[in-house]
Amino acid sequence: MQKTKKIGVGIIVIDQNENFLLHLRDGNTPIMTNQWSLVGGSIEKDEAPEKAAEREVFEETSLTVSEILKVGSMPFNEDWDSLIFQASVNTSKESMKLGEGKQLKFFSKNDVVKLLDSLNYTNPFLDFLRQYIS
Repeated sequence: MQKTKKIGVGIIVIDQNENFLLHLRDGNTPIMTNQWSLVGGSIEKDEAPEKAAEREVFEETSLTVSEILKVGSMPFNEDWDSLIFQASVNTSKESMKLGEGKQLKFFSKNDVVKLLDSLNYTNPFLDFLRQYIS
C-alpha cells in the first residue's frame, strides 16, 4: 500500500524590479539546513494551497503577496510533494522582516544564476527555480 505524501508549497517571490527572493534557512530546520531556498512550508489542515503560499511568505518575510499563480508541482522527497507558486510583491511599499531563517535577499536573474552555480549543494526548489528562470 502506497502511503499518502504530505503537500508543501514553494513560492517564487518576484518584486517590482523583477528580482527573485531567496531565503537562507538556518539550523532550526529539519531539511535544507543552512541552504538557500525558496520561501515555503507545509499546507495546514483544510488550508487552500494559495492561502498556504500567502501565509508562508508573510510568516517568513512580513511581505504581503499578490497575483499568486501556480506554476508547477514536483516530488520533493519520499514523504513530500510540493506545489510551486509565483507571487508578486511591491517592496517599495513594505519593509521585509526576517521571520525565520538566517537571511532574506532579493537577487537579479543574473545574480540568482551566479549563486546557484556557486553552491556546493542543490535542492529541488533551487532546481525548479533554475528551470523557471531559464
